[in-house]
Amino acid sequence: MLWTRTGAHGSMWHLGFATLSRQALQRYRLIFEALRDGYLGDMALDDVTVRAGACGAQTSCSFEANACGFSSSWQYTWARQSNATGSATAGPPTDHTVGTAQGYYMMVDTSKGSLPRGQAATLSSGQYRPLTSPQCLGFWYQLSPSDPGSLTVCVKENGVQRRLFSVSSVQGDAWRYGKVTVQAAEDWQVVFEVVSAGGELSYVALDDLHLKASSCPEPGSCDFESDTCGWTSPSDRSLGSYAWGWRSGASPGPEVDHTLGTTAGHYVYFDAGVLGPGGNTARLLSEHLPATTGACLRFWYHMDFPEHFYSGELRVKLYSMVGQLTVWSARGHQGQGWQNRTISVQNTVEFQIVFEVTNGVWPAGGTIALDDVTYHAGEGCDGDGLGQMEGGKVAKGSVAAMVIGILLATVFLLLIALSTCYWLKRRVSAGRMPEERATSQGFDNIAFRDDRVTITPLPADGEAEPAVSLP
Repeated sequence: MLWTRTGAHGSMWHLGFATLSRQALQRYRLIFEALRDGYLGDMALDDVTVRAGACGAQTSCSFEANACGFSSSWQYTWARQSNATGSATAGPPTDHTVGTAQGYYMMVDTSKGSLPRGQAATLSSGQYRPLTSPQCLGFWYQLSPSDPGSLTVCVKENGVQRRLFSVSSVQGDAWRYGKVTVQAAEDWQVVFEVVSAGGELSYVALDDLHLKASSCPEPGSCDFESDTCGWTSPSDRSLGSYAWGWRSGASPGPEVDHTLGTTAGHYVYFDAGVLGPGGNTARLLSEHLPATTGACLRFWYHMDFPEHFYSGELRVKLYSMVGQLTVWSARGHQGQGWQNRTISVQNTVEFQIVFEVTNGVWPAGGTIALDDVTYHAGEGCDGDGLGQMEGGKVAKGSVAAMVIGILLATVFLLLIALSTCYWLKRRVSAGRMPEERATSQGFDNIAFRDDRVTITPLPADGEAEPAVSLP
């Protein structure tokens, strides 16, 4: 295998290249193989060329096929490995690219028997050309839970290294997203350096490097124009979980994105029709975000569901080591076009923001899309949603919101009950009216032709009594 890519890469053309190993006096064929994964999507290929000489440094590497031209230090080395046989003594059980034991990544065993305390192992890229504008280098890394040592990312230019990123401890052993903005006026390299802390069964691993032509966004923010900025969508259909996609304007779904307002603009989306009934889900997860006493999450969403059919639902959740909390949700048809939402977020521990699509009892056909997600730490916002979690329990703000919701629901139910009683009373009363009319002592509907009565004077003594006449 010379080259591989997985997952959604947006509906745009990308340049891929791979250096062919020397085939002395041997004929060979190139084979492009596409493997199906999921229900919807397509792959395309165009403009294949072969030229003399090796390719330059790669702008994207998953380490599935090879080391992509990265070279390790001589004495203490990085290793490209997978855990397919289950025999790896150190390193993650699965890679980040495909999320299985068959996937490959780069790894340094930082145990004191492999890399003595204080010693370093470096992994260097090939030479990149000078940059005319800043570029963002994104990568995924994993540190062992105990004594992993430190991981430092440097840019080497004219023999001088500049440190751009460093980490030495994290919570748990999940894959985490890192990124650095690179500016270089001369040829340059990226160098990953690991220094051992002398632990036991410790390691540092690296996977899925990607260099894109723009500065790095703030953590948790993305306009989805050139990539997904560290937002990921793991899928496991055996657990009822499906992956989001990334594309430009198409049908079904929004015809234009929100960022550019054109069919060329990109967004992330999910077709809820593939979920089926029974509570299956599709999750879009942010990178890990540090604890915050006040942050503001803003995003634009598009829910393309038939009106009056509300089975599809979009939720915003906070995931952390202590649990999860739903801070906002919307169900069914949400009007035409892109809608905006603002949510205040507080969390006392490290967490991830999760956009989750789910169906109710009945399946729903429709597309949910997201665009222009911005997350600003250290500042609040005037959102009507509040996401806060303390020690695994919903915080006071959320409790107050739930209490108010319960009170409103109670008042609503009382109004329904009173309306029902009034309606029943009127119905019973209407049923008794014929009997009441039968025994009524009042006037019937009789029309009198005249209401005058003529009374003559009383007769005198001895006179005959006159007759009384009605006109």
